[in-house]
Amino acid sequence: MAFVYPNYTPFEVSFVKGEGDFLYDDQGKRYIDLLAGIAVTSVGHCHPEVVSALIKQVQTLWHVSNLYQCLWQEELAEQLIRLSKLEPTKLNRVFFCNSGTEANEAALKLCRIYGQRISKKKFKVISLFGSFHGRSLGSACLTGQKKGQELMGPLPEGFHYIEPNDLESLEAAFDEDVCGFFVESVLGEGGVLPLKAEFLQRAQELCKKHSALLVCDEVQAGVFRTGPFWAHQRKGVEPDLVTAAKGLGGGFPVGALLTSEALSEVLTPGTHGSTFGGNALAVAAARAVLDVLEKNNVSAHVKEMESCMAENFNSIKEKFPNVVESVRGEGLLWGLVLKEDLVAKDFVKRGLDHGVVFGGAGKNVLRFAPNLLIKKSNLEDAFHLLERVLA
Repeated sequence: MAFVYPNYTPFEVSFVKGEGDFLYDDQGKRYIDLLAGIAVTSVGHCHPEVVSALIKQVQTLWHVSNLYQCLWQEELAEQLIRLSKLEPTKLNRVFFCNSGTEANEAALKLCRIYGQRISKKKFKVISLFGSFHGRSLGSACLTGQKKGQELMGPLPEGFHYIEPNDLESLEAAFDEDVCGFFVESVLGEGGVLPLKAEFLQRAQELCKKHSALLVCDEVQAGVFRTGPFWAHQRKGVEPDLVTAAKGLGGGFPVGALLTSEALSEVLTPGTHGSTFGGNALAVAAARAVLDVLEKNNVSAHVKEMESCMAENFNSIKEKFPNVVESVRGEGLLWGLVLKEDLVAKDFVKRGLDHGVVFGGAGKNVLRFAPNLLIKKSNLEDAFHLLERVLA
């Protein structure tokens, strides 16, 4: 790949076809996909209903820009609000963009402007060590990982990080200068680490106490991946802002920021926007994906597959005590924590050799995020392959 910018280090496998739970490379080899493009292809590869919706839209209209009324956005926004099943006044406005990074950038801007309306000192944002919120300059500052940050300096000020699930650090971080708290209910890049309900509930209380906004980053764990539509709904909290992307478009670039009507007045015309966000083709993809997931009662299916994955992972932990340290996850987002001296990337490569696709999340955690409609038989077959990989 002589002409592609070398900011990735891809494995030497080239996928050329996808079908349901499977990928095929340029040599015709078949793989069971347990990563779904990093929790993106939520209905599997090339789902016929999504393909049909895209073909129909391609032949009708792709893009006109947000200078005009886009009625298809209203339909998708209404669908998202309905599926959220929150209080009607809590999340009833949607801003569309192209990615999770852009959704989090919009949320960050909103928090800062909201804070400045209260006090010029109110611009502090809290997030978690190990979190991941994007790679733009603003979202990279939200991301609680030093990798790359030191090369971008000087960084914008006002970002503060605390340890996940550490109530003492959480209490100490809040003051009247905080405008927003960004959190993933399940840290993805941070090693597939679920947050405790009491940690998130206390964060919500502190946000209310200090007039700060609770922002749930649902880019990876949202859209039914953990069972309910939003992962935070398993923890008993109601955020002020929700960001989404990845599985929302099923492989087509779609991002969204959900907020209340009152907070939607913070990002006034000219303060934020998107050229491609919410265009007709993106919305057609997202609506088709959500229709398929809803029609297939995916929440119940995810709960069933969660039990299957937990049982198989715990069995693997018992069979390979010298390889596996622990297992953690929710729904169809799981991490297999390897012993400290092992490197996840080595096992990911070995998985490809055996015909099973999964990923890494940090140095020594294997990440599994299959499509939300994966067949149990294919999941069981994948675990047999995974045992060969670990052996």
